[in-house]
Amino acid sequence: MTENASSFFVHDNITDGRFELRKKGANHENIISFASYERHGNTVIVPHVETDPQR
Repeated sequence: MTENASSFFVHDNITDGRFELRKKGANHENIISFASYERHGNTVIVPHVETDPQR
């Protein structure tokens, strides 16, 4: 089965300070990738991105 972009969504996890790429219908443990961020006024800095290589 081929997945397309509509199978995923980005969640802004404000508590952990990161954007999370998740598969639709998946639970919290099934995060595909995340990008940590820091907010400074109107600027968002993304110093770290991590993806599970098995996905």
